[in-house]
Amino acid sequence: MTNLYIRTVCLLSFLSIPAIPSGSYSETISGRVVNKTFDRTESGCQISLIQHGGESVEVIRDTTDTGGEFSFEVEHAEGDAHNILSASYGGITYRKNVAHTHGEPVELAVYETSDSDSSVTVISHHLVIDGNSREVTQIIIVRNSSTRTFRTGGDHGHGLEIPLPEGVTSITGGAEGLHAHGDILVSPEPVRPGGSQMIFTHKLANGSRYKQRVNYPTSSVDVMMTPPDAEIEATGLQDLGDVAFQQRNYRRFRGAALKKGGHIILRLGVPSVDLEEYLSRDTLKWTLGGLAVAFGLLAVFYRKLPKRDGDGRNGSSSEERRQALLRHIADLDDRHEDGAIGEQDYRARREALMAEVIDLEELGE
Repeated sequence: MTNLYIRTVCLLSFLSIPAIPSGSYSETISGRVVNKTFDRTESGCQISLIQHGGESVEVIRDTTDTGGEFSFEVEHAEGDAHNILSASYGGITYRKNVAHTHGEPVELAVYETSDSDSSVTVISHHLVIDGNSREVTQIIIVRNSSTRTFRTGGDHGHGLEIPLPEGVTSITGGAEGLHAHGDILVSPEPVRPGGSQMIFTHKLANGSRYKQRVNYPTSSVDVMMTPPDAEIEATGLQDLGDVAFQQRNYRRFRGAALKKGGHIILRLGVPSVDLEEYLSRDTLKWTLGGLAVAFGLLAVFYRKLPKRDGDGRNGSSSEERRQALLRHIADLDDRHEDGAIGEQDYRARREALMAEVIDLEELGE
């Protein structure tokens, strides 16, 4: 799905260019489109520059020349330099945030496609379970380690297909186009090289057992349960005890190295059962995670626009990215308090950001 989540730019209309206020300045944004699969420039590629300023959105279009190059002359209000470059290649859109370029050329990466998902893995799978509302929020952080964009064909969309828990056939929250096809969650977004994330919400199925099949090799699983005194048993996951943050208490479970075809299995509100009945120790290896990481998970919560550069690699250090995420969260909190964002959208975005921050902290350990 398009990054972050949260990460899709939807233009309903093209607004006229507002009058340029005093203190404005001109800038040339130029660069080239590079096919990272074949390490070549791409000519004849449709490219757009999307400018955000105040209440307006302006779109300028161009086509790359024989050397794959493009150039835009833009006007900025003082202090306003929020631009997005967008290239269409092979029916897929690739985007990159650009601010002040200082005359330096920008490289925008595009990729060939593949119908194989063998290079797709799940970096981390987070579940936040509210026992009172019987609602589950899932944040799945994905990495495509190849130099091709994975896309499917047919009626199932163009990206990831994630099995829903047994007994669940619908979702109550998710990105635009995300939908359930029977007991499979289908994403309409291709999986571009690099990192991306999927976030959705669903109700718990009737009954006490939660069982969800793993479709991709998964590095880590995090389960956060509230209220913490609810009866819950997590098969093959390490119980890290209770954590508290922002006046809300959780009980945390953590595990690692789930193989494709394995399962996440929970029991809610029932006595203990034999773990070996449901999952062998070889399928899920035990791991310990610091409780401090839980605070990071709960402290932050897609904005999309890209948390990676167009070539799928981080455009700044982990610490710089972490600080940027914290600023996004603070802005999200302010907008929510002002009533500019609805409760469901706010929660979804905040939890997605939570998931990314916790991963950055763990990578830095």
